[in-house]
Amino acid sequence: MMIVWVANARNQQSHNITEDPVQDFLSLKNVAELLRVKPYRIHYVLAVKLLPEPVLRVGNKRVFTQDDITRLAAHFGVKLPDTDNIQQ
Repeated sequence: MMIVWVANARNQQSHNITEDPVQDFLSLKNVAELLRVKPYRIHYVLAVKLLPEPVLRVGNKRVFTQDDITRLAAHFGVKLPDTDNIQQ
């Protein structure tokens, strides 16, 4: 089970990644753990514009959507785990 921090207008709450796919957002650290790459590698790829920056920011920190994560995984040659088959 993966816990994700979701930016909410009133507060922050954690939830299971498979509960509500529309609101699944990950931080740089969470994406790095998911892809099993060092955070500085993701930061470098974004800084030199090899991939587009994530559109969302919360508190001036990048917030990655599923599309952003898929793009990063393809860039690093990482196969993402299938979240549909995760049993709780």
